[in-house]
Amino acid sequence: MKIAKIEFFKAHIKLKKPFITSLGRREFTTSIFIKITTQKGLTGWGECCPFPPILGETPETCFIVGKLLAERLIGDDPCDIEKICSKMDKVIFSNTAIKSAIELACQDLRAKEAGVPVYKQLGGSIDKTIKTDFTISLDTVDAMVEDAVSQVARGFTTLKIKVGDGWKTDIKRLLAIREAVGSRIDMRIDANQGWERDDAIEVLNKVAGLNIQYCDEPI
Repeated sequence: MKIAKIEFFKAHIKLKKPFITSLGRREFTTSIFIKITTQKGLTGWGECCPFPPILGETPETCFIVGKLLAERLIGDDPCDIEKICSKMDKVIFSNTAIKSAIELACQDLRAKEAGVPVYKQLGGSIDKTIKTDFTISLDTVDAMVEDAVSQVARGFTTLKIKVGDGWKTDIKRLLAIREAVGSRIDMRIDANQGWERDDAIEVLNKVAGLNIQYCDEPI
């Protein structure tokens, strides 16, 4: 099986409500979709969501780099994932978002060629339960508490709390949310690099008794 064509599509999606982190406010999200077609007519799909402050990639760079990679991958076997990834890394450094989308499309094709779902092709089992969390966007203490309580009522048992725009307020947020949702709800926090080192130490010491699972990107 050989790659005959690689196409790129952009989806600009309006969020139901603004999503706020220490890195800023987002009202839209932009995803890049990849469609790889083989000479047999099989198609595989992949996706990435480039976010410049974290990945250093934008939708525009994904299109430019994606087309560069596509030129080099035409005629290659999409089922040889290791070779595809190695070749992309030799073409250009980093740009992991667009590379991951191309790899996902190849994984999709490999599974279709084998006649099995992607999870089974990767060695997964259908009897596994995957637990996800709900992310609470940055806001006032009261608004975040209200959102947390609402998501628990919807059935979420794990919350990821965005913090990082002021360490003293962050402590109040976490204390208030834990009190509101109770001890049975798992909590994890994400500062998106919003704290200085000493602030991070102060916050984490202050909330040590809240049974926080982990803190993502504190500094």
